[in-house]
Parts: sequence; C-alpha cells; structure tokens
Amino acid sequence: MQREPGMATQGLPGRILTVAAGAVLLVLALMFSLLLFAVVAAGAVLVWLYLWWKTRGPRRQMREQPPGGRVFEGEVIREQEPGASVPPIAQRPEN
Repeated sequence: MQREPGMATQGLPGRILTVAAGAVLLVLALMFSLLLFAVVAAGAVLVWLYLWWKTRGPRRQMREQPPGGRVFEGEVIREQEPGASVPPIAQRPEN
C-alpha cells in the first residue's frame, strides 16, 4: 500500500488523541447548543408573557360583555320582537 506524499503516519497514541479531541468537541457543541436552546426558550416565554400581559384588558372585556344573540355554526342569530322589520342593507348604520 502506497502513501500519498505529505500524509503523516499516525500511531496508536495519535489516533487516541484524535478520538479524544473529537469527543471533547462533540461535548462542547452539545453544551453550547443546549445553552442556545435555553436562551431562545426563555426569550419565547418572555415574549409570550409580554403579549399575555398587554392583552389582558381586551380579554377581560370580551369575557364580561358576551355578544348579543346566539351563535350557531358561525352565524349570528338575532332575536327580534314580533312585528319589527329589518331595515334594508342600504339604510343600516355602518359599524
């Protein structure tokens, strides 16, 4: 078997050091990826808490003032007094 020029022969100690260095690099990469994951997760929780805190007023209003009428499969059904007429679409006030 011929060696390529410039390639050094590795003995057993060199191979052991190479495997050890690879294992250390793998452990360091795992540590930093876990640290990065923890920072991103903490940031996501902080953003969620901020949005939750800022929207507490509208959520409270929505709970306290239920919409009038009944909702059935996404359609609003308003109960009207007998004899009341529904104004045409052109005359309805816009919201």
